[in-house]
Amino acid sequence: MRKEDLELYFEKIQFDKERKVGFSVLQSIQEQHSHTFPFENLNPLLEIPVRLDIESLSKKFLHEHRGGYCYEQNLFLKHVLETIGFKVRGLHARVYTEGKINGRTHMILLV
Repeated sequence: MRKEDLELYFEKIQFDKERKVGFSVLQSIQEQHSHTFPFENLNPLLEIPVRLDIESLSKKFLHEHRGGYCYEQNLFLKHVLETIGFKVRGLHARVYTEGKINGRTHMILLV
């Protein structure tokens, strides 16, 4: 992630604390991220390609003022957290609906 995009990210989420690895920092970033960038799945509905590289994600979140769906949100957040020193692993996840076990169609982060 480019340094200027990282700075813009922290400005957008209004994060002005020390950027160090720790639970309270992680908790604040996660909370402020989710309040700033909404869940959105417009690209697939509009048949626009969903790009998951960091340059495309940075453009969408930081410069186009948009949100994204779980893979976009979590891949972008993963880059942010890794850039400041967190060890992060992306995992596939399932959504349980009315007691049914669905396929692994979502993403979560293990920090």
